[in-house]
Amino acid sequence: MDKKLKRVRSEDIIPPLRASVAALLISRYGFSKKDAATVLCVTPAAVSQYMKGSRGVRLRELLDGEAQLVVEELTQKVAGGLDADAVELNLLDAAKQIISLKKGSKMQPKAEGEIGELAALLNARRLLEIKTAQRCLKATDNIRDELIELLFRQIAADSLRHADIVSHIFARLDKLNEPYFTDAELQTLRAVLEMEDEAIDSRLDFLKETSPTVKALLTSIDIDEKKHTKILKIALGEHVGAEEG
Repeated sequence: MDKKLKRVRSEDIIPPLRASVAALLISRYGFSKKDAATVLCVTPAAVSQYMKGSRGVRLRELLDGEAQLVVEELTQKVAGGLDADAVELNLLDAAKQIISLKKGSKMQPKAEGEIGELAALLNARRLLEIKTAQRCLKATDNIRDELIELLFRQIAADSLRHADIVSHIFARLDKLNEPYFTDAELQTLRAVLEMEDEAIDSRLDFLKETSPTVKALLTSIDIDEKKHTKILKIALGEHVGAEEG
């Protein structure tokens, strides 16, 4: 793996990421510099510097290739309207995902024999997930209904996450038995599991009859909450019942 990439932190990616999002908001979504500054929680002067290339330039080369899909997906979210706290959280999440994708794509396992065959299968799956994300994000350019756009964006975001997961499993095929949770990490997992259980008890089923698109989006939330509960229990070594499978 590139030595430079090993030293990069998510906080280092945020300035060039914010600059790239600002540029897309202006060039693709018709935002003024002032409006782009408002939604990104920066000053108009900062946006002007982004556009001139005098700010947010360092490490921008890490936003190419597959990482550009993350930038585009984030820009769509910001353009659709996010409050200040959500913008910062999404910037940080996107930065972490970009670093993860970059590291995962550069790491290679010792691919011999059976491991070589598994590596080929995983790499093919990673490429398929990236292709799906690209197709969905491109489709949103011509979609006018925001709920239908959300549906495609969700599939794109999920596909990017899947590519991230697969690329890291691919990179660690020869040492997959190493990860162990610390006590602090286990405590966090249990706390999140309790939150997910609460979310499952607060469904919005009564809205599902309004339209097929709304039903699909709300059903996706239900599925995600059940999925989160299931994977948290598996990670904690708890039994997962048939109704949760």
